[in-house]
Amino acid sequence: MTDPPRIIFLLGKPPRPSSVFPGVLAQLDDLGVAHRVLLPHEEDVAARLSGPGGGVGPGDLLVHRGLDRRALDLVRTLLDSGADCVNHPEALRTVAHHETLVARLTGAGLAVPASVPALSWQAVLQAAAVAPGAVVVKRTVRGRGRGAEVVSGTAHALPGTAPFEGPFTVEAFIPNDGLDRKLYVIGDQVSGLLKPSPLRGGHVTGGETFEPDLDTTRLALRVADVCGLPLCGVDLLPGADGPVVIDVNPFPGYRGVPDVEATIARYLAGRVQRVSSGAEVEQPRMSRRYDHMDDSQARHDLSDAAIGDPAAYLPEKSTWVADQLRAIDAAGDTRAATIQDRPIMVITMRGARSGMLRRVPLMRVEHEGAYAAVASKGGAPEHPAWFHNLVKHADVLVHDGTSQHALRARLLEDGPERDAWWERCVAAFPSYAEYQENTERQIPVFLLEPLTTA
Repeated sequence: MTDPPRIIFLLGKPPRPSSVFPGVLAQLDDLGVAHRVLLPHEEDVAARLSGPGGGVGPGDLLVHRGLDRRALDLVRTLLDSGADCVNHPEALRTVAHHETLVARLTGAGLAVPASVPALSWQAVLQAAAVAPGAVVVKRTVRGRGRGAEVVSGTAHALPGTAPFEGPFTVEAFIPNDGLDRKLYVIGDQVSGLLKPSPLRGGHVTGGETFEPDLDTTRLALRVADVCGLPLCGVDLLPGADGPVVIDVNPFPGYRGVPDVEATIARYLAGRVQRVSSGAEVEQPRMSRRYDHMDDSQARHDLSDAAIGDPAAYLPEKSTWVADQLRAIDAAGDTRAATIQDRPIMVITMRGARSGMLRRVPLMRVEHEGAYAAVASKGGAPEHPAWFHNLVKHADVLVHDGTSQHALRARLLEDGPERDAWWERCVAAFPSYAEYQENTERQIPVFLLEPLTTA
């Protein structure tokens, strides 16, 4: 007789009485769901799994929290046995790096604060000095959390030396009422807490509950789905154009969330029971991707790029372009630079030959959420070098104002669509018409448009 599937908890430390785990385990007992707790940081998990009642097999559900890199590698190994997993390790790797998290969220059309990378604290202070207002400085790679590695203020208010280890990410400060909207996701359930921002006094465990409206609930579930985290916390602030996602936390503490132990237990029990019955479990898209199953979400080549690592970029040879990018990075806003007093956008693309990232300022041509990239090179007889980049690597990141968008490039062929876009290009930058007259080649126009699902 085959043993029934179990829920196997792999925890970074023994569950404290004040955590959710004692209550979750008690609820699972009441539901008659078998479970086991393993502590990879403190015991030989391989030995325990080889003993009585050990082994991980198809239908078992792995639930992990607070594990180091070595222990997460163990989770990956256990997944080879056919077990299911809540919050896949690869999903954690994405949200642990601020720039890859931003790329994934913007690739899904979700609003995030504009940000620039800074390798040193001196670079942070330089960026803050030219910012139009206060900034928020975070550690690029997630560390201790709980507000310990985030500070805010103007250049004069920030500390003169780094308060935590870099590299850093400098974000535009979003004016707010001092309260973070904390949304706690458990499967398809979303609960809300209003909590004082850690920028105003450090980590606070409690908060005031609120009932998220339908749009806010959908937004939280969308973030969880995009990040591949069915158990997560989503931090929001109200922005001028709607809610802005300021952070995503895998498996938060859920303190202050009503009935949280029972809700988590029901979710886990339902998931393991659906697997044991042979029913398909709807997993977040990232989890499906890393389980080597079909992924209906369009993938973006730059969504996992090390866009915050300067070493990933091809050095800019043009002093003029480098000066433009420096001004834009300092302000966090493409409106800090213009060409012939007209607005520009910055396109991050991958080099056709080098494979490295490159940023190219181009005239801003936008219509209904799509953009045009015009390969004019001032009417020169040959295409600009970046033309070949988009032919080989179509996925790009577009920085427009303080927003970033993950888009896919498509070279427009002769026809009504190209004609309409060429008119928009000339309207945005009339010199394009002169450039076309000065060259025998047809100036290529790439349409940069949002990714679509299959």
